[in-house]
Amino acid sequence: MEIHNIETLREEHQWILKPIENAIKEIEKLPFYMSMEKINTVAELFPITRQLFHHSVTFPKAIGLMLSTTSVENGYLYKMYSEHAFEEATHHLMLFDWMKKNNGVKEITELFEEKANSATNNCINLGYQLAIERDYELWIVMINLAIERAFLSLFSILNDKVNKLCVGHEYFSIHVVADVGHSLSGLEYLKVLDPKSRKGSFLIKKSLDSLSVWTTMIHSWIDVNLRPHFNNDGLIIKNNILN
Repeated sequence: MEIHNIETLREEHQWILKPIENAIKEIEKLPFYMSMEKINTVAELFPITRQLFHHSVTFPKAIGLMLSTTSVENGYLYKMYSEHAFEEATHHLMLFDWMKKNNGVKEITELFEEKANSATNNCINLGYQLAIERDYELWIVMINLAIERAFLSLFSILNDKVNKLCVGHEYFSIHVVADVGHSLSGLEYLKVLDPKSRKGSFLIKKSLDSLSVWTTMIHSWIDVNLRPHFNNDGLIIKNNILN
């Protein structure tokens, strides 16, 4: 997308972007972000980055599966998927490099032996599920617009934190730039809808559902069991903390 088109698309699609932005602001008030403010050593980041590795290493596969299941009639979507997969392909290796340099792990096999926890798997599996369903609209609103926007928020915080701890790395800084584009990718393939319409309301709800799954995932990384629920304006209406 050209720069001037991005701004036009952003304005036209406030019907779904605004609720997502509202939800991100709500998420940033939750315990995970408060805990990030209290981190004073690089070692305190390792439980987070060890799980983040599993999302990072599997996400390109989910994108690739989405590409491979897309019909030839929808071939105009190939570029979106292939570019995204290519950009994500080596990010897990960059994260491993950062952890190794800072004595978080010695070998990459340690990370694969640990496995992803159930909440991380649930978020990863959203991508696989959408690929099986071959639903490009849900992929755009749930993965690109919502989850990538949430990761932009996360990486902005993580990048600031590692820089303050004098352990900055390309893995973190590159996401602050890349996820801006990823979080708007696919807007040109969405129709402009009335948020009160059946289809518009459905897509908003699905985007916010994906943010609930994502938020549960990041809180599992600090051993907090939490699942927020959002109304269609992106505001939390129910919040369960079970531990």
